[in-house]
This record gives sequence, C-alpha cells and structure tokens, in this order.
Amino acid sequence: MKKLLLLLILVPTVIISQDSDFDIYYDQAGTAFDNEDYDVAVINYTKCIELKPEDSYLYYNRAISYRQGLDFENSNAYRDLEIAILDLNKALSLEEDKVTAGNFTELMPDINFELGAAHLLLDEIDWCPFFVLSCTQGNSRACDLTKDLECK
Repeated sequence: MKKLLLLLILVPTVIISQDSDFDIYYDQAGTAFDNEDYDVAVINYTKCIELKPEDSYLYYNRAISYRQGLDFENSNAYRDLEIAILDLNKALSLEEDKVTAGNFTELMPDINFELGAAHLLLDEIDWCPFFVLSCTQGNSRACDLTKDLECK
C-alpha cells in the first residue's frame, strides 16, 4: 500500500517536472533564435521534441532554426538543410492529422512555404508546387514568389 501511495505522489511530480523542463527549453530556444544563436535554438527545440514529440510547431521551429543558421561555406550546410526538410515533412504530417473535411491548419501554409524555400536552395526537385500550394492556403509571401519565379 505504501508503494502505491508513493507512486501516486511521485508520478504527478515527474509530469510537472517534464512540463517545467519543457518550458525552460522552449524559452531558451526562443531566446537563442531571437539572438540568432541558431545552433543553441536547434539543441533546445530538440529537447522540447523529446518531451512533446507530437507537437508540429516544435518541428517547424527547429527546421526554421536550421535554415536560418545555414552557412554554405560550412560543409554541414546541405546536411542541415536536409534535416530541416525532414522536420518540415514531420510537421506537415502532424498537421495533416488535424485536417478535417478538406480544410488546412493555420501552420500548413507556412510549412509549405518553407518546404518550397528549402527545395529552392537545394534545387533538387520542383519547388514551385510548394509555393503555389502555400499561396492557395493564404500565404501572401508565397503568392508574391509564385509571380516573381513564374510558377504555375
């Protein structure tokens, strides 16, 4: 009986501790991003993802941190861009799980825009469809780019 009571007391403490850790990592990630310390932002968003792996915004924010921190003079730039694409695809997948009746979520236009930007930088596949889709979902920056880049 004492073991069960002890377990009931400790479990909520662990959950609270995880939420507290999440808040700390999330705040540190945001501060690092604002200070353009993208490597630290990536590290902290990764810790957040470990605690909340089904949060699409975390994958999106980590992808943006990777992309913002790109330095093409660094040999890891293309690897980081590929990782950003994986994160964006994961965020998109999580958002698609939320879609009902053919609608899209608030984050989807931004994810598609960033996928277009990442593929444009890699120049490996047709990136125009990402911008076109983002535009149809309401992202005005994507609409401007589809005109400037003559996407159809």
